[in-house]
Order: sequence, then structure tokens, then C-alpha cells
Amino acid sequence: MDGSDSLMVLSSGFDDPGDWTIRHSYLLARGLGEPLPKDARIKVFVPKTGDYSLWVWTRNWKVLFGDEESPALFQVLLDGKPDDTLFGTGCGGETRWEQSQWCWQQGGLWFLEEGAHEIALHDLSGFGGRCGAILLTLGRETPGSSLESYLELRSAILGENPGEDDRLLF
Repeated sequence: MDGSDSLMVLSSGFDDPGDWTIRHSYLLARGLGEPLPKDARIKVFVPKTGDYSLWVWTRNWKVLFGDEESPALFQVLLDGKPDDTLFGTGCGGETRWEQSQWCWQQGGLWFLEEGAHEIALHDLSGFGGRCGAILLTLGRETPGSSLESYLELRSAILGENPGEDDRLLF
């Protein structure tokens, strides 16, 4: 994926993190088992009208401890409407280690008009949901979920070279 028809939003750059906690380069839903009352929000500008695939850079951290089901669930809302996907469940893999890694979890397809839109993160469990970035793309290919693929895509879209801290966190 080259990112030319894509928009990436880093969670650490949200206009309003709501009750989510900024942890280095991602947002963490730390509600001690109670869903966070205030969503994280950001306004974005979509440069071109079209059908955008939604992807969220997230992980199921709990699978390392033997739990198949993730307790760290959250939704992404676009202009106040929730995507049907429960994020934070992971992206699969053969081993628990692979299942617990950061990855691009696929959401739905959204028709977005050129212009301003709002993206929100809505916590459903208060139990450690993690979101590092949101990708909206007109492309139909699956973004690579390795750290190097993530960093390359981030650099291609945002025109920045992530710092060493970003390499250590994922």
C-alpha cells in the first residue's frame, strides 16, 4: 500500500483525548472495568469524495494471558455513527504472541464526502483498549501489520520519519 489515496490519524494527535489516556504514541482506555464516559475526538479533512475502507492500528493485549476473548473493546464513530466492528479483538495469527501484536484491524466501508468529518473512539469496556492510529483509504489492499510496514505507511502518508520511541512502543 502506497498511501496515496489515504488519510492517517495518529491517536496521540487527537484534538480531544476525552477520558482516554495518552500513552506515548497511542490512546489507552483505562477505566478499571467501567466504560469511559467521554470519547476521544478529532476533526479531519477528507480530500476526496469516495468509499473509504476503515482500518485501526490496535491490539488484543489480553490474549498473552490465555484469554481468547478480548476485554478491551471499543468502537470507531465517523460523524457520530458507529462502525459495526468491535475493535481491540486482534487480527489473528497462529501463536498467542502473533495474536497479541499490534496490527491493522479492518472496519467497514464508508462513503465520505470531501470536507470536514469527526472521528471518535468510544470505549465499551474500560479495560485497556488501545488505538495507535486510524487509516481511511480508497485503496482496497490490506495494509501490512509488521512494525516496519506500519512505519513505512505512516511515513508515506504523513511525510514524517517516526522517532525511535515509536519503534519501541509497538
